[in-house]
Amino acid sequence: MGVQQDLVLRQVKDMERLLAQLLLRKDFSEIEAAAGELAEKKNGIVKSGNAFLDTLVHMADQGDVCAAEDLLLENIPAGDESYLELALAFYLHVSEMDDEFLEQGNYSKEEILDGLDMLADAYGVSGLRM
Repeated sequence: MGVQQDLVLRQVKDMERLLAQLLLRKDFSEIEAAAGELAEKKNGIVKSGNAFLDTLVHMADQGDVCAAEDLLLENIPAGDESYLELALAFYLHVSEMDDEFLEQGNYSKEEILDGLDMLADAYGVSGLRM
């Protein structure tokens, strides 16, 4: 992983941490634990207990990250904190994916930052991007 990718990944993690603390009032480790459980279940069908998150993760794991993100961002309900937590778990899961895998699906870690920006805007927070 190059220096640029390290920087982008660090920005992704920082933005996820800030959104978790600012909007959910949760420690980021709780979100990381949920995403970690998803990563452990990559062999076979992922079951998070949330059918929508399972669908998004399955799509992403199959290489269709763009479509999964589109589905995520098209369905943001106003003020629903559980959806924000779901979205952060999704982006954390995607941020752990290999750069080559993401590039094969025409996606990048920079696009995770863009998605997190859109998510933050939907929840009334802007100007977080450094």
